[in-house]
Amino acid sequence: MQDDIWFTISLGRRQRADPKFLLPMICNAGGVTRRDVGAIKIDDTETRFEISADKADSYAKQIKQPGSLEKGIRIAPASESRGEPRHAKPKFKQDGKPPRKNTGPRRQIEARPRNTRAANRSAQPDR
Repeated sequence: MQDDIWFTISLGRRQRADPKFLLPMICNAGGVTRRDVGAIKIDDTETRFEISADKADSYAKQIKQPGSLEKGIRIAPASESRGEPRHAKPKFKQDGKPPRKNTGPRRQIEARPRNTRAANRSAQPDR
């Protein structure tokens, strides 16, 4: 889809957003069909999605009406000045591994049989 308009919705990975869950919400909020929706990109705190250019104006008007979305969820046109989406990923060391929480020595756990009854039966002589 070319010349599509990007919108954002205030749901992301942290809210367990899933395209199967978002697509009906996007369509119902703006009165469009799933064919009018292009790419859906889920970030940590928000999701960006495309609406076809011919439906974008009516979609923007429809989402401004109260009651078109669930409480606490917002859809708005994506701002052109905003560059890459914000990611809240953990910072890694240069070798690519996350820092360990506990760097002290590890405890040694002594080995013992898993099932003590079975171990006792094998030690008893046959009757």
